[in-house]
Amino acid sequence: MNWMFHFGQGPRINPNAKIIQVEILPEQCHVNRIADVTLVGDCKIVLRQLISAWKIQHVTSFTTECDWWKSLKQNVASNQANLEKKCKEETTPLGYHFTLKQIADAMPDNAILISEGANTLDMYVISFPPNEE
Repeated sequence: MNWMFHFGQGPRINPNAKIIQVEILPEQCHVNRIADVTLVGDCKIVLRQLISAWKIQHVTSFTTECDWWKSLKQNVASNQANLEKKCKEETTPLGYHFTLKQIADAMPDNAILISEGANTLDMYVISFPPNEE
């Protein structure tokens, strides 16, 4: 619930949304927004436990045909189109997206990128998608 998610507040997060927070450190629970449920533990382990519990109780999950999933896919496509547009905007001064796209295009597939810094790192994450190989 950091600044990218408006610290759990609107407009990015619906104020009526039910929040389930998984934290490895209990003192990090409820820091930016009071969660409806908190689960303390390693996220990977907690999620495995939740999936096991759902399977045991025969809870059905959503399908890729549900309205929520379709809406999510539309938002992803819209965000991707907006990002691609920003990557082509050669402005003065140059913006993050254009500059990082140039660097990403010039890097070999097996390159290792190391970055430090909040805003710059956030831009790197979307500008340098991981090589799936």
